[in-house]
Amino acid sequence: MNHWKKRSSIPHLSPEEKARQGQAVRATQAALTSTDAVRGFLNTHQSLLGGRPLDVAIESAGGLVRVEQFLAGVAEIEAEQGRTMAEPR
Repeated sequence: MNHWKKRSSIPHLSPEEKARQGQAVRATQAALTSTDAVRGFLNTHQSLLGGRPLDVAIESAGGLVRVEQFLAGVAEIEAEQGRTMAEPR
């Protein structure tokens, strides 16, 4: 019986990356109303951001700011149109 655990090939996040990940999730939750919408947004490539918002935010503090600004901009446009990001298009 082998008692040694196999090392995971999944990269571990630094404390700073974990903090940015959490902030990105919280910002997205504040902008969207459903869990599915939050999950979908964070994990779907956004060409204006150059990648998945979660990856962009984790990568750097500047990336997190870009994701937050993107969310604010989309929310502002949709408020003017009388809908939210969570509503179907």
